Amino acid sequence: MAAPPPCPRPLAGRLAGKSLPVQVAMLVAWPLAQQFLLWLSGAVDMAIAGHISGTASAALAVGTQTTWLMALLVMGAASGAAALVARATGKGHKSLARAALGQGMALTLAVALALGLFVAGLAEVLTHLAGLRDETLPLCVAFLRITALALPLLAVMFGGSAAMTASGDPRPTFFAMAAMNAVNLTASLLLALPAGTVIGPEHWHVTLPWGLGMGVRGIALGSILGWATGAAVILGRLMFARGHHLRLIGHRLLPHWHTMRRIFAVSWPAMLERLGQGGGHWAILAVVGAVAHQAGAHPQAVHGVISRIEGLSYLPALAFGIAAATLTGQYLGANDPAQARRAARTCWLLGAGLMSCVGLLFLAIPGTLVRCMTNQPEILEAAPPILRICGLYQFFFGTANILQGAMRGAGDTRANALLFNLLAWGVRLPLAALLGIGLGWGLTGIWIAIACETTLRGLVFMWRFAGGQWAHVKV
Repeated sequence: MAAPPPCPRPLAGRLAGKSLPVQVAMLVAWPLAQQFLLWLSGAVDMAIAGHISGTASAALAVGTQTTWLMALLVMGAASGAAALVARATGKGHKSLARAALGQGMALTLAVALALGLFVAGLAEVLTHLAGLRDETLPLCVAFLRITALALPLLAVMFGGSAAMTASGDPRPTFFAMAAMNAVNLTASLLLALPAGTVIGPEHWHVTLPWGLGMGVRGIALGSILGWATGAAVILGRLMFARGHHLRLIGHRLLPHWHTMRRIFAVSWPAMLERLGQGGGHWAILAVVGAVAHQAGAHPQAVHGVISRIEGLSYLPALAFGIAAATLTGQYLGANDPAQARRAARTCWLLGAGLMSCVGLLFLAIPGTLVRCMTNQPEILEAAPPILRICGLYQFFFGTANILQGAMRGAGDTRANALLFNLLAWGVRLPLAALLGIGLGWGLTGIWIAIACETTLRGLVFMWRFAGGQWAHVKV
């Protein structure tokens, strides 16, 4: 006779005793604020490049997309520890949570170091593959080499923040992002732009009193100064935590192969999923580069501005995806799969609904949004019609990302990786090449392909979530 299933337990940690709406609000508020700050950091960099030249904008579009791909892989490496921390917190197992943090941090740092050295060594090859030529290529290469070698700073920040959020304590990450943003904004402005540069619209512009005029290199240096600040805040919080908070203890960084294997079993499919996500976006850059080569222009700059603005709608997906991952992992750790499903469904509907509202802004005021990012005439003309395309698929964009987060929190990273890579490489990329290059629709055709694939991805992950297999994955 089969043993009865274990009875659900109440959650431990900061979420204990709270209703589901309160738990969602606690987990969403801080990540939403921190993701806005992370988006703002990238938006400021793009806006600075947009006030330098179209060439600088194109170089930064490729440079930041490549850096984001590296950051996504680092996040994937951190997700295994986060899933184990969530399960351990749900069970009230503090020592296991601390062990997962230490082993996860060591793994994330190792991945960041190897990845940074790889990209720094191949920066010129990658930039050439993305379609950059002439004076744009060395600018992007310099940006990539600076940011790639500083990638371990992001590993500390993302690895620590993922584990703290999984334990139900997302607030320190917000303060780390705020500090990072303040340093990045100040340093990038002063390092990248020359003195006397006018920033902003005519009626409320600001004139820089001084600056070094280092261009794209100054943006890169400002970014890593910001990363160093954020990493210091996260590391200080983890090292000096008290009470029930997650704490980083030195000996937990030493290899413990059983814990490391448990983490890596979740992390490597998550990294593969992130590779599909970021690598698919980067491959689209190569298609954009082919369009640029045909047109003799810089659609990379237009593509970069649109991508950065669209990132504004991505903020709710990230925040609610983090909340869904945390609650799913903790409720499964507490042997309550029914409540895990309810939590994931609540995060999905709220987050995707909020993203739909942001999509309405893309449809209503695309020109205003683009003017906030650049003063280059060719970008101001080409970007708004394409931004309207982005407004049409935001519900499905949110659906895919939030439900992926829920299943990632459950440890179901292999199915996520398989589905995401099939869609990114089997649908998005060939369709973008067909519409953008084959039919000659250019950048508009590429974004129509992105819209079609994203809508399909939302429907696929709705089907996968409804199947419920993710709730039975062992971590």
